[in-house]
Amino acid sequence: MIEVILTGFPPREFYRTMAGPIPKQIINFMRKLSAYPRCVFKQFNHNFLSTSPDPSSSITLLCNELKTFPSGSKNLRHLDQLGKFVVQLQKDPECAREVWDNGVVPTLVELSNCGQMEMEAQARMALSLLGYAPPYAGRGLRILSIDGGGTRGLIPIAILKHLEEVCRLPIHRMFDYVCGTSTGALVAALLCIKKASIVEVESMYHEMSTKVFKMNNLLGISQLFLTHAFYDGKLLQRIIRTNDEADNLMYETSRLKDVPRLSVVSTIVNRPVIQPFLFTNYRHHPNNAENVHYLCSSDVIGWEALMASTAAPGYFEEVRIGPYVHQDGGILTNNPCGIALHEARLLWGKSTPIQCIVSLGTGLYTKRPAGKKEPSTSLKEKLTKIVASATDTEAVHTILKDVLPASAYFRFQPELSEDILIDESNPDKLEQLVRDAERFLRANPNLVQQVSESLTAPKTTIQKAQDWADTYWNKLANR
Repeated sequence: MIEVILTGFPPREFYRTMAGPIPKQIINFMRKLSAYPRCVFKQFNHNFLSTSPDPSSSITLLCNELKTFPSGSKNLRHLDQLGKFVVQLQKDPECAREVWDNGVVPTLVELSNCGQMEMEAQARMALSLLGYAPPYAGRGLRILSIDGGGTRGLIPIAILKHLEEVCRLPIHRMFDYVCGTSTGALVAALLCIKKASIVEVESMYHEMSTKVFKMNNLLGISQLFLTHAFYDGKLLQRIIRTNDEADNLMYETSRLKDVPRLSVVSTIVNRPVIQPFLFTNYRHHPNNAENVHYLCSSDVIGWEALMASTAAPGYFEEVRIGPYVHQDGGILTNNPCGIALHEARLLWGKSTPIQCIVSLGTGLYTKRPAGKKEPSTSLKEKLTKIVASATDTEAVHTILKDVLPASAYFRFQPELSEDILIDESNPDKLEQLVRDAERFLRANPNLVQQVSESLTAPKTTIQKAQDWADTYWNKLANR
């Protein structure tokens, strides 16, 4: 089989077996091909008439190689073949349908829990590229959405810190799907991919505010005219890249155990109509291709995706990745909860129950100082209102609150004691953000209790029995 992949021609052993009993692998291989007559001719033409390998036939042969792997294999040749399989999937997304039809996914699921670290990592990456949805640990899907808001990201950090203490679980094990915009994307990546502690994330935010957002006004204004950015994005990039996983492609982060499916939201600004873009650590199942609403990619380097999601106009430079120019995801979707729900249902299916959706805001300031006159209708005021309207987070919340059951959807949006800017660097004001979040949590103990009970609810007896049956039949299918 290996010789077919490397040279495009069958090995001598293939011909010798034709005179005697045909091996089981060959029988299974021919049965699969016989179900697709066009594939038979394509395979025949490839092996005997062409000197260049056909990607689709190569993936078929790799699939059949994978089926022969013993469980828990530590054979370096097997690991090499699995690595080639992942590379083929990454380069040719169209072959995913053929892999699903070939029935190799149960084998990959078994390899992802085989006990051999490298083999497990490669199998997890293959499954994420195939659009495989891993089993959820609770009674249904648990989804986390984090809004954008610059250094006001300290608010969702404080809330998540409290949830970790109450639930006694790290964030990456608490949720099946996580989605973040701008600062929310940074928090999501640090907690779920790097698996940093809450204390480490808090420290990074304080470092970001003191190093990135402290800028000489004269220098900032001169940069604004030259690059359309007041702040130096290289400083932010340097902080982001201290994350060990930041230099990996997005789909490669799925090789780590217990990493949830994750998406980072940006906005494409160089198309006739601006639209959201998702950087994901997964691809969609080929059967869902027609239902995918958002442009997305899993082949982008992690730190580039985060820079694109945080490129707020006027604050940081726009980011060009491939044919698209990206800016802050908050331009269109500062509250990405609707996107998170849409993507989760595409991955796991619309019939999959929703156990808990947690939506975290970065604070809302609604107070008007006493004695202040009604705002004027100056051009500046109009532009300010337009920007505020475009980045509004509560419109999405209002819709989801009406659509989703109250027992499954929870929104945390503390009211701010003062209007704190997204590029605030004053330590006292940053501490005020944390105090506002803590005050909100103290004022809403029932909300925290409901969320913790929902997040930690175990599977029912029927669900556990169904999981056991699925595992049993998958093992039978691999024999």
